[in-house]
Amino acid sequence: MSDDCESCSEPCGACGIESDISNLEITPKFETEKFDQLEKEILERISTYKGIDSLWKSLDFNGNNIVSLAEIDKFVLENFPLLNNKPALIRAYKKTTMKDGDGDSWVEKKEFRALLSNLFYFNKLFQAFQALDEDNDRRLDIEEFKESCSVLGLKYSDEEAEAEFKSIDKNGGGIVLFIEFCDWYSEQNKLDEIEDENNPNDFGRVKK
Repeated sequence: MSDDCESCSEPCGACGIESDISNLEITPKFETEKFDQLEKEILERISTYKGIDSLWKSLDFNGNNIVSLAEIDKFVLENFPLLNNKPALIRAYKKTTMKDGDGDSWVEKKEFRALLSNLFYFNKLFQAFQALDEDNDRRLDIEEFKESCSVLGLKYSDEEAEAEFKSIDKNGGGIVLFIEFCDWYSEQNKLDEIEDENNPNDFGRVKK
């Protein structure tokens, strides 16, 4: 255990999960059809209040209306095993709590929709990224980025892909990190299926 873990007072469980990442040798085969099918399944389940509430209750099994990273890990294993990639899970959790949420270590009901979206797209990107990151350095150069866009179904010309790459590579270093790639893609793609409008907006749906 690191000194940081020993002094950490947060109950999120991130330290324990993150400590295992360096020992993982993950070489997933990226299969778009499986992600396409899972996306349809999730959208169908969250398209009604009953559906998204049922999913939340399976995550928040003790009913205290907040969930930790450890609970999210268990939820993914039991409900969406295709999304069981720890680096992607942790990045999705951190984006949900720190960027999309209120900055604490818990995911609340109002952050649940953002969590589902981040879990799905970060995992989809993680597997595509791993399949295309030939030197396994968790970075993409421009050619790897273009290939990633093609695999993900993004029909960019060379000029458009280069412009997008430059928008992500803000320091002009010629590489894009995994987290930068995830942030860029997830901002453009969200699981925004709206549950019944007559039900309370407990789950942070996007008002259109």
